[in-house]
Amino acid sequence: MKVAEVPVADRKLWKVLVPAVVVIVAAVIAGAFYLRSRQATQRLTEKDSIVLADFANSTGDAIFDDTLKTALSVALNQSPFLNVLSENKVAATLQQMSRPTGTKLTPELARELCQRAGNKAYIAGSIGSLGSEYVLGLKAVNYQSGDALAQEQVMAAAKEKVLDALGGAASKLRGELGESLATVQKFDVPLEQATTSSLEALKAYSLGRKASNENGSSVALPYHQRAIELDPNFAMGYGAVGDDYFSLNELGRASEYYTKAFQLREHASEREKLEITANYYDTVTGQLDKAAQTYQEWIASYPRESAAYNRLGVVFALQGQYEKATEAGMQAVGLAPDAVSGYTNPANYAVALQRFDEARQTIKEAQARKMDDFILHNALYALAFLGADSGAMAEQQEWYTGKPEENAGLALASDTEA
Repeated sequence: MKVAEVPVADRKLWKVLVPAVVVIVAAVIAGAFYLRSRQATQRLTEKDSIVLADFANSTGDAIFDDTLKTALSVALNQSPFLNVLSENKVAATLQQMSRPTGTKLTPELARELCQRAGNKAYIAGSIGSLGSEYVLGLKAVNYQSGDALAQEQVMAAAKEKVLDALGGAASKLRGELGESLATVQKFDVPLEQATTSSLEALKAYSLGRKASNENGSSVALPYHQRAIELDPNFAMGYGAVGDDYFSLNELGRASEYYTKAFQLREHASEREKLEITANYYDTVTGQLDKAAQTYQEWIASYPRESAAYNRLGVVFALQGQYEKATEAGMQAVGLAPDAVSGYTNPANYAVALQRFDEARQTIKEAQARKMDDFILHNALYALAFLGADSGAMAEQQEWYTGKPEENAGLALASDTEA
């Protein structure tokens, strides 16, 4: 560092001050090394998971509400290292805490949620305005100690630059939290390319995700459709519309939007691109070999992705490869022991392999975790049918009555009569 010239009259004083300055600088440097060493010991591991809090928005502009959290989620989920708690899991944990699903996650509530869900840290984001510029902050906090694991603050010259700035800050945060430079560089599609350059489209998409978690696909659909109207190149938006129609059992419409997402898959992160491609081969073209290959590529890049294992198992089952399906399904259970699909699918594979005791044991494990869905009851009905247990079959028929899946129960009864 260049030192300014000191007047002759002050040089005696300078000689006195220099040793003190050196001591202070040395202390600051030592403190910096101490801080870095503490942060290094507090870095996350691949076994740790994190919660995303909602952004604190002091700009007065509602366009950033929900939108920036969605963008940050996309940015961080590009990482094969970080394990971000899914929105479904957040919603389920909030219900356990007797909180509404859509409750705003303040840092205080995020900390409480970490404790309940067994997460190590939460990330709090903020945005404020400074004239025509915007200041964004990200802070990863150890929920137990309250210590900052890492933090970033960046400036955006205009509203149109906010996503770009947020993406850059998220990339740096990934490295500070313990991810290798190699994977940060490999999986780091700029946010505007991974999502959309339109904040309005991303806002609509974010509202759709929120509506889907709280009220289901029929409520989410108009928001997702609005997102792709605002940006016709929004690949994730088309995928979301496809998912909505698929959930509503409108498979023809779902295929139409999955196809469009596939055509635009270069406008997505690597993770999203793999999911879009797999959906296309699995649902639209029925090319199961290509679907299986894509799921295997997904697993190779993101080895802790339980959904990829689960879907790979389904593809293997559709091909009649039930042993492989079971293996993939059990991998999914190991990665996400609280996901009901991790138990229902292996139970059905066991039925197909005529391993009825194994199927019952898998269902018992799911029920012990208080998990339930209609696919689980399909398996229970199948076991009752194969055992000629009319009482158990009637019990399962009763479960379907009055539920949205009642038609599935009627189909089982029809097949039984046939």
